[in-house]
Amino acid sequence: MITALAVGIEVGNRVGGSLSGLRWPKDEPPYYEEATRSSNNSAIFGAVAGAGKLLGMSENQMRGAFGIGGTTTPIPGNVKWEYSQNVNLKYGCWTGWVAMLGTVAVLATEKGFKGDGTILDGEYGYWQMYGSPFFKEDLVLNDFGEVWYLDKINFKAYPACYINHTAIMGIERLVRENDIKPEDIDEIVVYADPIQNTPNRWPAEIKTQEDAQFADAYLYALGACYEGPPGPQWNLPISLNNPKVRNLMPKVKVKSDPKLEEILTEKAKSGGVTVFWNSIVEISAYGEKFTKEVAAPKGSPANPMSISELEEKFRHNASYSVLSGNVVGDAIKMIGELEKLGDITKLTGLLAVN
Repeated sequence: MITALAVGIEVGNRVGGSLSGLRWPKDEPPYYEEATRSSNNSAIFGAVAGAGKLLGMSENQMRGAFGIGGTTTPIPGNVKWEYSQNVNLKYGCWTGWVAMLGTVAVLATEKGFKGDGTILDGEYGYWQMYGSPFFKEDLVLNDFGEVWYLDKINFKAYPACYINHTAIMGIERLVRENDIKPEDIDEIVVYADPIQNTPNRWPAEIKTQEDAQFADAYLYALGACYEGPPGPQWNLPISLNNPKVRNLMPKVKVKSDPKLEEILTEKAKSGGVTVFWNSIVEISAYGEKFTKEVAAPKGSPANPMSISELEEKFRHNASYSVLSGNVVGDAIKMIGELEKLGDITKLTGLLAVN
């Protein structure tokens, strides 16, 4: 199980990194351009690799499963989602389908279905189907088995899009450190990636979890109002309809971070992923302006969550489920000693809902 997880994360990250993301690198300044199509659907190769490893597939079987998985990948619909309102295409088209299709590809192969073992190769390979302008094969193969992505995982401290996390952190800190009351805030300005101003992040109405989890004004207003650990309650009616949050939302603005061009250009020139986490938060209250800059989200390799923080997050989230406290404690202990667990169904059985 541990090996399958490591292999799945490694393969998914390497194939994903070899293709275009939200921004495409260029050879001249500013060394990147905004993508017209992108997604994380290439993670299907990680799903296939992990599931195939669990079933002990041969090399030829794994090749075939990659072929089935690759040719059934959903289209790269990220940009369409960004320019839509009140439509959650991101997780509907990616996470659920990709996880399921990766598993189905492996099971189909096990039953004798044949897939194209050259799915990544050649002029008509997966990168063309995916809509990427390039395929960086060296990023898939270089240092394979020596350099691992497993220790570069980002954990989420907040139930929101990761691009919002540094601003939420900055808002929480300013409110706490300066004892700012939500009702006394005149304005919240967030300087961040301008992608936060696409229509999907400013929905016409917020009634459900799907509306809320990418809505900048809601998330930043909630960050200023909410006391206690973040979790499922952020997306429940008690928060969605909180009058303090609702009153503060019209006072939220998002503008481009002045460091955006410099940071993204440097990342693009060095061959890095052109994502932008940095946020500068400015809160106007009591006739003053309070400012905080946060560069790395909590839970990222640059600002990691401790094991105890991850355990507490699990306990808090699980407290909104039907699992009892004893079951949650037993599960945490098993996960902490996973390498000693002889039968994984002891863990999955604990977490199953009867």
